[in-house]
Amino acid sequence: MKKHWAFIKSAMYQSWIYKANIFGWMIGSLFYTVASLFLWYAIFFKIDGGTIVQQGVSFTFPLMLTYVLVSQVISFTVFSSNTFYQLGHDIRDGEIAINLTKPINYRSKLRDGCIGNFFGLSLFTTIPGLILIFLIVHFVLGICYPNWYNILYFLLSISLSVLLFDTFNFLFGQIAFFTGALFGLMLIKDTFLQFFSGTMISLSFLPQGLSDVLRILPFSSLVETPTYLLLNIYDTVPTLSFFGTVVSVPGPLIGLIKIGIQAIWLILLESLCYLSNRRIIRHVVSVGG
Repeated sequence: MKKHWAFIKSAMYQSWIYKANIFGWMIGSLFYTVASLFLWYAIFFKIDGGTIVQQGVSFTFPLMLTYVLVSQVISFTVFSSNTFYQLGHDIRDGEIAINLTKPINYRSKLRDGCIGNFFGLSLFTTIPGLILIFLIVHFVLGICYPNWYNILYFLLSISLSVLLFDTFNFLFGQIAFFTGALFGLMLIKDTFLQFFSGTMISLSFLPQGLSDVLRILPFSSLVETPTYLLLNIYDTVPTLSFFGTVVSVPGPLIGLIKIGIQAIWLILLESLCYLSNRRIIRHVVSVGG
């Protein structure tokens, strides 16, 4: 564990050192969040009664505003994994050959960096940001604080979400072994995952069949699951939907089921990372030297 902790600690320190990079991403996320809030305000302003009911969830404007704010903070944390960029950088500069000769699994090294970056961002931005948001929306909009067990569920869920996104980054990033470049692929990957993870819009607003499929697949586990857990939405709508069949399930049990789905997908995708990496490194070409 000593060598793993060394990589984790190094990535955590790097996330604190390069503060300008964090503030740059935060400013970009702030502009996107403000634009989303104006959009939702325009939508709710045109609705009689001020409530949108989608798949059993009653979205009022205060709840939607909170969802947008919380989901942006969560997505900022979950999508902060550097594995995709690091893998592309190593392949382009030729460092991949050196890394593969080191006495540590290359995939483990990148995952350790992701974990360290997550710890660093959580202490520096995520936890303070979420606390500030809930203080504001509670006293200004009357949104309730999360239940204690939902906070525990959230902490476990967002940890699994970060690791899940890291597996996506690694699987997509391996394409650079054949293309040598990742910028175009990065745009496709980020847009796809942001939409189908519930970052841009809650999956409850999509057609029932599509949202059911996305909630079985790992995409909703990235952002929507931890956001819903933190907002107590599973407690207010204690049901699970399977292609039109609605099953009543206690709210706390739904949280456990959602976390179980995340854990299962994490095991499957990590196994796929291991198998694909073993085959693809046979095609390593040292582009940088």
